Amino acid sequence: MFKIFSLLLILFILILPMVVDANIPPPGPTSIQNPISATSFDQLAEAIIDWVAAIGISISVVVIIYAGFLFMTAGGVEDKITRARKTLIWALVGLAILIMGRNFIALVRSILSP
Repeated sequence: MFKIFSLLLILFILILPMVVDANIPPPGPTSIQNPISATSFDQLAEAIIDWVAAIGISISVVVIIYAGFLFMTAGGVEDKITRARKTLIWALVGLAILIMGRNFIALVRSILSP
């Protein structure tokens, strides 16, 4: 059984490239479109920072909602309330760092620009 399966697998691997119709473009000059709209390093850095900040803010909102869920399901148990409070505090600290980080870059840019 294993020999038959192996033989079929090898035949499948050998015949598959012949069956597939690969649509190869003709040779000649090609152009590649730039997927990034940035034309300078500053614009690239700003785009990356905006992207990371958007993801970080989204994650912090989810964690804040999770902390609220922990508060609601704590049921008066002190350990669970402490865990929920720590989760909320660290989510807010992360959100504050994200917001201050974006504003810090704008502050440095305004100081360094003439």
